[in-house]
Amino acid sequence: MSTRSELVKRVADFLASSSNVAIHASPGAGKTWIADAVADDLSVRGLEVIRVDLSTRSDGAVVLSDLRAVIDREQHSRSLGSEPPSTYEAWNMLNSVLVARKSKVVLILDEFDAVLNYPDGLDFLKLIRELIHRRATNCNALFASRRSLEAIEAQVRGISTLASVCFAEYLGAVTDQDLVSFWELPSDIREKDRDECLEWSAGHPSLVQYWLTTRPDLHPSDAADMQQVELMQRLVKYLDTLGLLSAAAQLVLGPVVDDWLRERKQLISLGVIPPVSDEHRTTLSGHEVFREVLRRRTWSLNPWGILGAAEIRVRALVENILVASEGADWAKVITKGNRGVEIAYSNAKDKQAQGARQFGRPGTWLAYTYPRDLWTIVSSQWTLFSDVFNLGDKTSWKLRFEGLALYRTPMAHNRPESLSPDQRLQCRIFSEEILERIDVYEANQLRVGK
Repeated sequence: MSTRSELVKRVADFLASSSNVAIHASPGAGKTWIADAVADDLSVRGLEVIRVDLSTRSDGAVVLSDLRAVIDREQHSRSLGSEPPSTYEAWNMLNSVLVARKSKVVLILDEFDAVLNYPDGLDFLKLIRELIHRRATNCNALFASRRSLEAIEAQVRGISTLASVCFAEYLGAVTDQDLVSFWELPSDIREKDRDECLEWSAGHPSLVQYWLTTRPDLHPSDAADMQQVELMQRLVKYLDTLGLLSAAAQLVLGPVVDDWLRERKQLISLGVIPPVSDEHRTTLSGHEVFREVLRRRTWSLNPWGILGAAEIRVRALVENILVASEGADWAKVITKGNRGVEIAYSNAKDKQAQGARQFGRPGTWLAYTYPRDLWTIVSSQWTLFSDVFNLGDKTSWKLRFEGLALYRTPMAHNRPESLSPDQRLQCRIFSEEILERIDVYEANQLRVGK
């Protein structure tokens, strides 16, 4: 993860070389600070920097007019009092001024999410891209926003072209080096205190500042706890706006049942999860409050992923335990004298044969069993499996497996809407309970094996 000094220099280098940059960050993560620091860096290099906060403007025409006003003060002063130009008129006037200039201009457009509320947002986005993408204007831009440019533009225009002409950067968690460089630390703050600050705040700037100001490590309070909860709720909502909520839930809470290559990179850049190369880095994923808020926020997500993971893990558990107990031909052993297991086995073999006819390469017969079949097998050999499902009695686990059997068909066939929110919640709870017991059992087996 880059320090904030490194990020400022990298962004300034891009802008100085006529590239466009988009910085995305969560609420309170320091986008405005980065924009200020980049502006200072570029000014030292002798470049003209014009900054506009879009959240303080009513529409794109005003933004374009204000940019022109700063660039061409004398000409603009002559037109004061005249009727405000339309968006296209404002763009034409700004474009004419920029084309006539020989020196380079860098635009910093802060709070770019405000475009979503502009009545002329569609035209403004198209014209801004034209402005920074044409070399004749000798103008490029830094966009600072919570959402990605792609998400903003797609919501307004239905397609995204602006993001394609920008390098994207994400502003993640504060590092220990950032803490030393950019905060006036009290004289009694030592290295162990800095570590505690980052752990308590998960490296989020607003919580860092709160910790340094109130020292909840020395003076615990309900107010400090509420600061954590409220910010974590905002951050989880932010991940939802980015389309990263499901990915975050899987990568932070598990199980991972989808391929999240791009999303994983984004979550690393945002300081939500650590990179594989530095698993001990302070991130939101290790923060107890963030995990709890994320867990509560994602109960209603489509639970097929976690149900499917539970189903796969139970199959593997069944095979491992019964092979160890009865040998490779365990299926023949457990079907003798047990009509329920015999039916489950026969149905699975029929599905296996059908798979062979359709695809040529079927899986093992156990791969064709479902939650109710698996419970039939587990319950028939309860003395072997009671060590796994040891929280609660046999009847309570029967209810869990039967619940998953009820929910499996609509989940597996992409019909989650057929279940109520309470049923989806119950599906996730049952699946998590099963996965948790298997995790504990397998961890104990590893310890015994050592």
